[in-house]
Amino acid sequence: MSAQPLFSHPFCVALPLGHRMATQERVSWRELVGDALVVLDDDPGASASIDHALMAHAVQFGVVQDLGHAAAVARMVEAGLGLGIASATALGGVGADRVAIRPLHPEVHRMTMLVRRKNRSLQPGAATVWAQCTAFAQGVDITARPALTTPAITPVSASPGAPV
Repeated sequence: MSAQPLFSHPFCVALPLGHRMATQERVSWRELVGDALVVLDDDPGASASIDHALMAHAVQFGVVQDLGHAAAVARMVEAGLGLGIASATALGGVGADRVAIRPLHPEVHRMTMLVRRKNRSLQPGAATVWAQCTAFAQGVDITARPALTTPAITPVSASPGAPV
């Protein structure tokens, strides 16, 4: 398999505005000991990454609810049903006026990447999506380009996302 990393997302905690940790700049994973948690289950790979981080920092935890949308996590946190854990990208801008979003430390990131079979060409549609995703991740304005009908694709093994 070959992989092309796109984004790295640090995990954050969503807290009720009146919570004891809401005034802190950042929250330690260990400070979550004993708190009920609500997590995003629709975020591929996030649940396993969160569980791993909690165990790595010796945090005893109980997940009260797995939710399918970041707005639902914010509402559950606002209602006082638990603390929310999700990537900064998922929580960014969701309920910011109703809950406090704080980075967790030490930082734990999850990576979003494109994966494909090594030494196999992509179908034209998939190649276009691959090219647009990698350009977007590199900060290239893909909306300013003409339509990509026959994109020039660099093989993944020769790109920055070396074979994994």
